[in-house]
Amino acid sequence: MYDQHKGMLEMSRNPQWDYGPELMELVAEMVEWSSDYTGPDALYENPELFTISEEEIKAVSIVADPEFRHCLTSNPSLVQVSATDPFFNNEVFNLELIREAYTSKANAKCSSWKTLYSMMIRTDSKDDYTQDIHTKPFISAAFRKLHTLSESCVDNLHLYLNPNPVDKTDLTHWKQKTLFEAGKYIISKIKVLNVLPAAKSNNNGNGRTPNGLVVLQKRIWETLLCCLMMQNSFFIEYLEHCMKTNTFPDESTKAASKMSRYNRERSLFKEGDVKDINSTNEMKEWGKTRLAAFGSMAIFFLYGASGWWHCLPDSHNFNQRDVWSLVHLAHARHEWLHERMRVGEPRNADTPWYQIDSFVRWLLRKTNMHCLIPSEVDWESAPRFWAQHVNEKTVSRLAIQDIMKEVCKVQPMKTMNFKGEEAPNVKIRRPSKKYADNLKYQAKSRWTPLIDAYHQRVEDEDDKKTTQSPSEKPEVEDEEAEPPRRPSGVSAEAPLFRPASPSPSQSQTGHSGHSAYSLPKAGKIRTPRSKTESDEDDDEEDQSLALSSRLHNQKGEGSSDLSNLSSESEQSGTDPFRSEDSN
Repeated sequence: MYDQHKGMLEMSRNPQWDYGPELMELVAEMVEWSSDYTGPDALYENPELFTISEEEIKAVSIVADPEFRHCLTSNPSLVQVSATDPFFNNEVFNLELIREAYTSKANAKCSSWKTLYSMMIRTDSKDDYTQDIHTKPFISAAFRKLHTLSESCVDNLHLYLNPNPVDKTDLTHWKQKTLFEAGKYIISKIKVLNVLPAAKSNNNGNGRTPNGLVVLQKRIWETLLCCLMMQNSFFIEYLEHCMKTNTFPDESTKAASKMSRYNRERSLFKEGDVKDINSTNEMKEWGKTRLAAFGSMAIFFLYGASGWWHCLPDSHNFNQRDVWSLVHLAHARHEWLHERMRVGEPRNADTPWYQIDSFVRWLLRKTNMHCLIPSEVDWESAPRFWAQHVNEKTVSRLAIQDIMKEVCKVQPMKTMNFKGEEAPNVKIRRPSKKYADNLKYQAKSRWTPLIDAYHQRVEDEDDKKTTQSPSEKPEVEDEEAEPPRRPSGVSAEAPLFRPASPSPSQSQTGHSGHSAYSLPKAGKIRTPRSKTESDEDDDEEDQSLALSSRLHNQKGEGSSDLSNLSSESEQSGTDPFRSEDSN
């Protein structure tokens, strides 16, 4: 791992370095390992199963109250690592490294380290979570986003109001009843829209706070875009290999080999939607979009949606090295948790943001993002499928479930801090606490029975589909699988992973297509097709500082010193024109 990290530091000097092929192999494995951790298809494909009344919408409309922010801040698991997380604890992970990064007096710290300690930042019961200057503004902004998310989700619940069906057995009164039901439906829509604010009010004292629902949709789309870019980059190298060996797995690959060299090497990673690749401004904007996509992808696979609210929020403040390091750590986490079967399927009740996390996993699974053979992925239908399901109506329904699940708990879920201890519960000052508890009670009285009935309908629909057309698992190819790899450690002086008991045998999957796991791997670092000179002199002194150097060095390869954290540059490694100001 040390050599891989060293190679990454060298290649990241080139702002146009395409690290998609390497990361695609890791992401494909993570998608496959976690692809079964979703709800039934009916949860995502049958929005009509979610029904809500005018009275229930009014009950949950309390989220628009300015004091609802206390209901959010008193549930830190919305933005922090859960205390029940089986990976981020002292038994598995060397949290001392994260504590050292947090306590370092360096003026500048690389974003990958800040990401790790910001997700485990709470050490007391104060409702502002931390006084750390690198983290506090982003935590505060995170809860403002969550408040606007809650409001926007409730604003969209009227989309689930539906007319009640009328029994046709009473033909005498059927015509009149249908008209009355239609009238009642329209009246209820009008009443709900009267309750909702005509314009967004600023409950948080910051007019610049973005709409949380827009932020969430953007993060989802960025993750999907990143997977598509990596698929394209991998395909370019894969096609080159097929041509060199004169072996083509299918007709489409063979046909693609007849393209000109220029077209074969065209890259979504490099070009994006830029109309004029000679335009400095257009390339600069695409560099921002591209890096933001990779950042959203890295955070999702490491923390899920809980990390999206304050980790890597701005592509001005992180670079390729941060993304590379976080993805490798996320892969090690997935391998430890899922491939080695350390834990069973995560339960909804124990997992913050389960609905949103499982939704993204479902989107990736349904479009075969765990496959590396190009013929197994339909790049034409994938964006159509995503467009069908990633919309305000669906995302609102799933997100408000995740928020209300935490808000309605009798006791908030505990979170873990970088000391390896459970953080104390957040204390809300009076009289705000009493007011927030009253809001919580009002919402819970209506929301709990509503959501219980909905989940029962989803379960019934899933049972019905299973009964009508029992699913058959596709045959798994009888291939010699590579034995599970042990997560890479660091030097003996600072081990990251604690010794564990022998792991059970590898789990069997039933997914179609060639997964990353079934392909031979000669190593995670790929030799680039060509090296280009950097567009800027990079005199960074942080080669021993990046996250992965500390987290993944091969045993005996030496260790690095956190005292050099201050030398990490905040400039993006993707766009040479990006300014260095933090936002």
